[in-house]
Amino acid sequence: MKKVFSSLIVVLTLMLLSPTKSHAEAFMLTFVENLDWNGFFDKMEGSFDICSCEIEDTDQFPVGFKLRYVEPIMGISASNIPWHLVGLDIKMDNSMLRKQGTSRGDQKDHFMFKYVNAVIFPILGWTIGVAQDYMCFERGTFLNMVYFGEIDPMYNSDVLGLMGSTALPLSRVWFSNPIAEIAATLDCAQTTLTGRPLNALYYANGCRGGAYAADTGYTRMGMNIENSETLLFRMISKMHSYGGLVKTADVGFDQNPIGSNIQSARCKYRYFPTIVKEQYFAQLPYNDMQPLGKMGFHYDFKSKPNDEDAVFFWLWRMRDICIGATQCRSTFTGL
Repeated sequence: MKKVFSSLIVVLTLMLLSPTKSHAEAFMLTFVENLDWNGFFDKMEGSFDICSCEIEDTDQFPVGFKLRYVEPIMGISASNIPWHLVGLDIKMDNSMLRKQGTSRGDQKDHFMFKYVNAVIFPILGWTIGVAQDYMCFERGTFLNMVYFGEIDPMYNSDVLGLMGSTALPLSRVWFSNPIAEIAATLDCAQTTLTGRPLNALYYANGCRGGAYAADTGYTRMGMNIENSETLLFRMISKMHSYGGLVKTADVGFDQNPIGSNIQSARCKYRYFPTIVKEQYFAQLPYNDMQPLGKMGFHYDFKSKPNDEDAVFFWLWRMRDICIGATQCRSTFTGL
């Protein structure tokens, strides 16, 4: 199996003309170089266990074999400057009055604020077209600007953010207390030791602690990259609440937060109202992908004060399919 995919990656590399080093900071344009391809192969699990899926509106049940893989689906930017697409090295707001500088130097009640934006970038589905319908790689629109914190009023306001979060059926507002923070240490330990976050603790980002009630751009002062990961966590959680992101992996829940049976996602993706932490991995360019909330010693560098605290993550998502039987559709458009 790995040899087949190694060949596909070689074909992909030959098909694409890598950008010159002058675009080295535009990480989304140099993905062949900076994505964690070793992690892609290491996390692929295939078996000859037979599975089957029903074809909608028919009585057909094609059979196939179980396969699990991870794939990069989007790029996430966190920056102190509004309209800064870090992964594309683009600053859309060039006005002299824009807010800029370092967030570490802008302290207000020991909190800092960053803007977050997300760009859908389904690399494997876009480039390896021959395997797209067979492997169910994400086929979302190429370079689709899916989220801008700059235009989300609830992202920019503590009050509006808290109101919006409270209205959710599984709000994190009920877990913004010291007891819940203590429980988050269990998530930290398991994530660091086993690489598998506790999915039931959907309010906690492992060693970062609770993610707070509101999905705003404010975080506690501290490590720049780790706090940016907390913003990434909130964005994923927010997108799950309205169906922008869905459950694609058959991972376990020690305690079911929705109070009913969790449907399998092997034959088709499922709406899930909270973040499914175990199916996501964050990757800094040229580094290894890591589970959300892992202890911070895996960050082998820190941002410099003169880079305006801009951070870029690749977001990888785990997916389980019944290869040969799952009907492949985009989790973003349904097509």
